[in-house]
Amino acid sequence: MAASAEASRSVLFWVIWRLTTDADVGVVVQAAEVLRLCLDTESMDGQADRDAFLGAFYDHYIQWLVEPFWQGDEGGGEGGEAAPAARATAAAKACLAHLCDLLSYCVRSHTYRMKYFVLRNHIVARVLRLARCRDKFLQLAAVRFLRACVGIKDDFYNRYIVKNNLLAPVFALLAQNAAKDNLITSAIMELLEFLRSENVKSLIEYIVERFESEFGQLGHAPVLKVSAVTDVHT
Repeated sequence: MAASAEASRSVLFWVIWRLTTDADVGVVVQAAEVLRLCLDTESMDGQADRDAFLGAFYDHYIQWLVEPFWQGDEGGGEGGEAAPAARATAAAKACLAHLCDLLSYCVRSHTYRMKYFVLRNHIVARVLRLARCRDKFLQLAAVRFLRACVGIKDDFYNRYIVKNNLLAPVFALLAQNAAKDNLITSAIMELLEFLRSENVKSLIEYIVERFESEFGQLGHAPVLKVSAVTDVHT
């Protein structure tokens, strides 16, 4: 995908290009931090400046930011590993992790613009493919992004998650870690506890209908907390 002539001359484009293509992990980290500062529109003076920047970013730049999630589709990964992380370099994996966090920030901060971009381009499904990769930090990054989506309590996101069965990779990841007490299990349990405490009925009903039969296969501690989610439904 080629950038427009005007976009390719901008500093923002080159920051994104460095983040998504550089082979040096240090450069990737620095580019991610620069982009994070750019996306903080609260530091801008006036609503007009914020709207102008966000309009340009979502019209011309964000598609380049998410392009790594489409890389590797033609080949896939060995052993069912998610395509973006299959045979990826350390820098490419660092890029994917930072992208998840940047997209999470956009979900929380840019509300409707990010929502429509995510839903139109199936970004949640793309990010959640990382739940199948071998690297735990990428699995965690994917869960954090999903947590950001449900955390804003927007019915559009919730209906999209239910319609596309997007909690399936999360429950598969939970099953893989059921006997373990680790960051992945904790992150998923916190997500489920949020759904229970906030009584997000559409997602709770979906979980009960699609995954209740799997609860008994999980370890003892996760079952207690997952059962608390189902109690709201009953």
